[in-house]
Amino acid sequence: MRKIKHLLLLGAIVFTSLSIVAQVTTSSLTGQVTDDKKTGLNGATIEAVHEPSGTRYRTISQSSGNFAIPGMRIGGPYTVTVSYVGKSPQTYSEIYLQLGTPLKLDATLEDGNTTLKEVVVSSIGNKKGKLISADRKGTSTNINRRTLENLPTLSRSLTDFTKLTPQAKGTSFAGMDDRFNNFTVDGSIFNNSFGLQSLPGSQTNSTPISLDAIEEIQVNLSPYNVKEAGFTGAGINAVTKSGTNAMHGSIFYNHRNQSFTGKTADKAPVTVADFDVKQFGFRLGGAIIKNKLFYFINGEGERRTDPGTAFLANDGTNTNQPNVTRVKSADLDALATFLQTKLNYNPGSYQGYKLQTYSNKALAKIDWNINDIHKFSFRFNYLRSYKEIPVSNSGSFSGRRDNLFAMHFNNSNYTINNDIYSAIAEINSNFSNRLSNNIIFGYTANRDYRSSKSSVFPLVDILDAGRNYTTFGYEPFTANNKLNTDTWQIQDNLTLYRKKHTYSMGANFESFKYFNSFTPTVYGQYIFKSLADFYTSANAFLTNPQMTSNPVQLQRYSLSYSALDGGGV
Repeated sequence: MRKIKHLLLLGAIVFTSLSIVAQVTTSSLTGQVTDDKKTGLNGATIEAVHEPSGTRYRTISQSSGNFAIPGMRIGGPYTVTVSYVGKSPQTYSEIYLQLGTPLKLDATLEDGNTTLKEVVVSSIGNKKGKLISADRKGTSTNINRRTLENLPTLSRSLTDFTKLTPQAKGTSFAGMDDRFNNFTVDGSIFNNSFGLQSLPGSQTNSTPISLDAIEEIQVNLSPYNVKEAGFTGAGINAVTKSGTNAMHGSIFYNHRNQSFTGKTADKAPVTVADFDVKQFGFRLGGAIIKNKLFYFINGEGERRTDPGTAFLANDGTNTNQPNVTRVKSADLDALATFLQTKLNYNPGSYQGYKLQTYSNKALAKIDWNINDIHKFSFRFNYLRSYKEIPVSNSGSFSGRRDNLFAMHFNNSNYTINNDIYSAIAEINSNFSNRLSNNIIFGYTANRDYRSSKSSVFPLVDILDAGRNYTTFGYEPFTANNKLNTDTWQIQDNLTLYRKKHTYSMGANFESFKYFNSFTPTVYGQYIFKSLADFYTSANAFLTNPQMTSNPVQLQRYSLSYSALDGGGV
């Protein structure tokens, strides 16, 4: 038996190094049970009940009186009862647990008489979670449900709350690039592992999880914990809500626009562009089987419109306005008519149009108290989002947009899409007062791609006096631009408790699969020195589509293609 114990201890030391990137999703309760002489009581019973759900956690103290209950739901309130034969039991109420931070609860039991009387002790330390804990490993910030529900936010983004971390500057922590963070939800990986953005959905100004679905957020900078790794900036760990015995829910609708924005700053007038934002959502949680099986569902959407451009074409009557460009509306109207009637191409509007931002997100979660030993949870969520973005200035001559010299047509803009589908399953098992285990299986699919309102047509830049005057056609970096990422993960964490020591061991496996395509200027790019040169060239093409030479000298022509079979698309 002694040899077996030594082998287990050796295995704990060896396999500890394999437990990496295993983000914590629960909390724990630790402590020591002693008698009035401060002697550890072996075999004392410790039972913790999560009052909202009736979930029970139970263990027995070891020979030294020490005990640990891992894998517990965060939050509370909990009622903890400590009992021992011949001793008066003690009950502690209003206990709240923080994500990833063990709560230490020491109990002293006094001798009882024939009829044991219960002693109730309430409002002990860490009622809502201590800011400073001896069990906290490294620098971290916990943001609980109460904070999430009471602090204001317009964007309803997680990053509005991670800024509470003193070392934060936006989504950067301790001066590190924000792509060096590790973001997990219920233990599932939510990074943009390809490295194009800091958080999934950030290209569309969206977040993958609704705030109404978040129970708690923990930001770790230096956890000094083998279970938490995979970052040099911060580990942002979010845990979603679960159902309880009591049905609970909410519904909301927010609307704001330029009418709610101030018009002056220190008595100076401020120009505010028109915009419109609508946010709406709901959440609902409850019990399918009381104390046994719970559900939680959540949905949220956002619709936003912003001006496509703040600049106007010169119509001969508005030259006194500061945002009127050198571009003549008569030139653009004539050009649009020529493109539609002669080349069957609709370039869209050149002013007065809107850019749309859209997102829908949903989450469904099941929690199952299988028995006092095993607890199971499964969560699925998705995000569908997009944002319309003005044409890129890359490769232009002093800019295609957002200046007083050039205006482009709406259909040259593009749309960025960020879609996410994610599922995670977790099993927490407390086999005995000495052994517990946690297993997580997860899959996340990120689908990032571009789309366009434009039909297939070359991008055409028309210059005047050596710089851009107007632009129309298919945005040059949008065609076939997509990035698909599939992330699979499995992790197993085994914890062994022996007297005053805790040994952690485990393994973590992650698999990333990417598909990336990018074919810039695959539809061609023409740059003409003037409108006259464009019309001359276009009319020559209409007269002789098979012409082998251009009647005007182009400023530049670009065409990209793939040498792979099937065009590489």
